[in-house]
Amino acid sequence: MKTDINGNELTITTQSCSSSSIRTNILLKRKNESTPSEIGYIINDLKLLILKRIRSRDSINNCYAFNHHLMSEGKSFDWIQLSDDYGVYKFRKEFLLQNGKLLDDGAMGFDVQILLPVYGIEQCKIGKPPAKSEVKKTNKKRTVIIDKTSHALFDLDES
Repeated sequence: MKTDINGNELTITTQSCSSSSIRTNILLKRKNESTPSEIGYIINDLKLLILKRIRSRDSINNCYAFNHHLMSEGKSFDWIQLSDDYGVYKFRKEFLLQNGKLLDDGAMGFDVQILLPVYGIEQCKIGKPPAKSEVKKTNKKRTVIIDKTSHALFDLDES
């Protein structure tokens, strides 16, 4: 775990996915939040950082923000694969560092962001958006979200 000058914590944990593959999870817990947020994860043997976004919620002025510390200091990945509700994009970390612009809002530590315009990653599109989940109500108090393969993803209590 690393802590920045603002008291935010960047946590990196590893887990085995298969006999030969290791996944590195990246979480950011801001000082004023009680639970960490997942930034993404790295598939180590592919040197690939996986990120998931929702464009309407996660873009700033039609740009995606990337954690500057992670992108500039991260040594275990060379590629970024970003999935959003419009497609799947894959580009080199170097592409982001060369074409992105620092968000100049006075932030420090892990809050420093690199902005990359959505149109900049459109040229790196490698696939369609991930299949949307379907919502099925089992009763008035509970919602189960089921993906297209009928596996329960989340069981949300609506009480």
